[in-house]
Amino acid sequence: MWAKPAVQRNVQQLRDDGIEIVDPDSGWLSCGSVGPGRMAEPVTIVERIRLLLSPPAEGSEAETWYESDLGA
Repeated sequence: MWAKPAVQRNVQQLRDDGIEIVDPDSGWLSCGSVGPGRMAEPVTIVERIRLLLSPPAEGSEAETWYESDLGA
């Protein structure tokens, strides 16, 4: 399913719209085949969330945006 052109178009549109996507893992799928499409490991998802929600590094361009967005 993950490799289907329609799925890839939709995922690309989400990425183009600024949505963060945690790519799936590869392995045995519920349909019995092997390939990409399994849910990423929970630890991978949590690490990505922490990265996205953590404040930017000091002095980075993103820090200026982050502080102005918070009203700092």
